[in-house]
Amino acid sequence: MVPHLEVKYQPGKSNLAVTLKNFKMYKVWFAVLFLVGLHKSPSRPLRSNEAEIMIFKTAVEHAKKHPGLIPQFFFICLGMSGASLYLIRLAKGPHVTWNKTNNPEPWNKLDPTYQYKFVAIATDYPNLKKEGPDF
Repeated sequence: MVPHLEVKYQPGKSNLAVTLKNFKMYKVWFAVLFLVGLHKSPSRPLRSNEAEIMIFKTAVEHAKKHPGLIPQFFFICLGMSGASLYLIRLAKGPHVTWNKTNNPEPWNKLDPTYQYKFVAIATDYPNLKKEGPDF
C-alpha cells in the first residue's frame, strides 16, 4: 500500500515546511515510483511521427475520460489552423519580399484588379482601371 501525501495546516509552521517534511517522509516511495516510470520509458528515442501519434492518442484518451474537453480540443485546433492559414496568407502577400535580387519591388508588378485586402466591401476590384504610369 502506497501512503498518500497529506498537507495539514499547523499554526506556527508554514505550509511549505509541512510539505517538505512529508516529502522527506515519503522519499523512498517517490524514488520507487520514479524508477518504475523510468522502467516504462522507451529504450530508444522516439521518432517524430511516433511522438505525434502518442500525443494524439493521449488527447483521445483524455477526451474519452472527460467528454467536456472535446469542445476545447476542437476550438484550440480551429484557432491554431486559422492562425496558421492567416500567417501563410500574410507571408505570401504582395508587400513581402523574399528574394530582393529577382523581385526587389513586388508591389509595383501588381495588377489593378488584384484584391490585396482581406475584406473589401466598397471596392469592386474586377472593374478597376489602372491609373498612372508603368514602372
